Amino acid sequence: MNEELKEAMLQKIAEKYGEDTLTMAPYTSQYKMKLMEQVKELKDKELSIYNEQVLDSEQALLKEKIILSKNSKENCPVCSKYQLYFNINDDVSLEKYDCCYECYIKHVDGRESRWESGWRPKIK
Repeated sequence: MNEELKEAMLQKIAEKYGEDTLTMAPYTSQYKMKLMEQVKELKDKELSIYNEQVLDSEQALLKEKIILSKNSKENCPVCSKYQLYFNINDDVSLEKYDCCYECYIKHVDGRESRWESGWRPKIK
């Protein structure tokens, strides 16, 4: 290419896009390596944040499991029936009324104020 033509093209580019475009570093292998390092740093940071979130959620689940296991009871305080596997209804009634769901239906449902005042059925 003719040097005059090349110079004219560079001048037109500079007029249209500004002088800074002519002084930018070319896309060399060093530039590529720098970009790749930045991408790696960014991925490492994202992975670190993700791992922290996963660890936090696992710790929260573990804490919840420990709390639930401390609060769970093996026997219903009212009927003394052994409850190997409490269902969700039993968990709620045990937490709120201190009895299994079956006892809640028999003795508490519709009579909550009496139950909360301390009344309990006489079990033989």
